[in-house]
Amino acid sequence: MGRAGARAHAARARAHDDRGAPRAPRSARGVAVALVAGVSRFACVLVAHFAAAAVERCEPALREQPLAVLTQTANIKILVDANAAARERDVRSGMTETEAAARCPTLVTRSHIEEHVAAARHALLEAALAVSPRIEDGGAGIVYVDTAGLERLIGDPEAIGRRLVHQARTVGLVARVGVAGSRTAARVAAASASVPVTVVAPGRERAALAGVPLGVLDLDPPLAATLARWGVRTLGEMAALPREGVTMRLGPAGLRAHDQALGRDHEPFRPWTPPPFWEEAQGLEWEIESLEVLTVVLETVLTRLCGRLGAAALAADVLDIRLGLASGGHHARVVSLAYPMSEVKPMLALVGLDLEAHPPPAPVTRVAVSAHPIRAQMGQGGLWQPPVPAIRDL
Repeated sequence: MGRAGARAHAARARAHDDRGAPRAPRSARGVAVALVAGVSRFACVLVAHFAAAAVERCEPALREQPLAVLTQTANIKILVDANAAARERDVRSGMTETEAAARCPTLVTRSHIEEHVAAARHALLEAALAVSPRIEDGGAGIVYVDTAGLERLIGDPEAIGRRLVHQARTVGLVARVGVAGSRTAARVAAASASVPVTVVAPGRERAALAGVPLGVLDLDPPLAATLARWGVRTLGEMAALPREGVTMRLGPAGLRAHDQALGRDHEPFRPWTPPPFWEEAQGLEWEIESLEVLTVVLETVLTRLCGRLGAAALAADVLDIRLGLASGGHHARVVSLAYPMSEVKPMLALVGLDLEAHPPPAPVTRVAVSAHPIRAQMGQGGLWQPPVPAIRDL
């Protein structure tokens, strides 16, 4: 046998031995990461321009009008947010009230009230919690939803997204939903889409994000300026940069942006737990002295609160009423409900009767209502038992 034939025979022998030899085991972490990457699917519920959306939730008639939310800085009122109708007229955050009014004479302005934003934020979280038991608070107007197992209950990812959009609408918020294999990819898909629901196919996250403008990441201005000088305009161009070079020249902030451009999650999933009490509040620009006028404001606040309870299939057994007074004090009342309920009219009647018996000692400037949510137990009455009385009779 020649030398070439001997080498070929030896190679075939080694290949035969390699087929029978045991392979080196993969690490437990590598196996776990591969399994999670194969089954994890997340949805991002995104409400754009959230401060303006919180105002529209309190005043739905403003949805079709150009709206700006203002905050007082020294002696100047500065815009902190604007809705889509105002942005179509070149109204942007950071403008003064005078500059915004010059660009849009029909602009409607409202003061920034942190309680409205907090209530809207909790309402969005509770709406998502009614769809999945595992959700994460991603900040004002952003909720991440673990969709694992929801296909058996709701349907395909498109159906899950539609359910989340519907739940957000029930609490007075207009949302877009992205579904992908990571929270980052889902958020970018929702933020860059013009349709209510966007689904990224498994394994296609990088390709789906490649054409999205880099501004969707909300990078720090110095980092954004550096990338602009490099000619990086899209997530695909950012993802194509060498990782080692990004780390050396841009540091942790650049590495994080690179991960986001690739659709990778940088932080672990942190499940959100609802608070024991749900609150809705309404700040007033005038003083209320009449109980009849106060009842109208209470009805508005209770309507929003009951909408949140109904979206989560919950009821309230106790209402905590806290009225801010023009004198600087507070008037607090606790109204125990005879039966767990989520209906506005019986709640309003009970609160009205309580305030009629215990009126506030000064004009009212703020209204806050807290509810203790519980899951009402549904039961079937016996054949020979009397019917359960209606809630209004209780």
